[in-house]
Amino acid sequence: MSVRREQLQVNVNGLVQNSALVLTSNKYHYLVWFILGITLISMGLYAITSTSTTATNSFIVMVSLLFVYFGSIWMNDTFIRYQ
Repeated sequence: MSVRREQLQVNVNGLVQNSALVLTSNKYHYLVWFILGITLISMGLYAITSTSTTATNSFIVMVSLLFVYFGSIWMNDTFIRYQ
């Protein structure tokens, strides 16, 4: 009976640690979304108020940032999360 109780305690400790790590991961994801959103909004406003050549360059950088972000999410889901 004592072995079973120790196994349950180990499982509970693992669940507590896992939930803490998931919470930290979610906070980092929200921080990245916030920074990306502020960056895209500020670049969009800059592109609207600048000349056409700079607006095109700003649009290319904004799209590139989105590709990098979504590419990193895809790599995380594909290669890291399920190992």
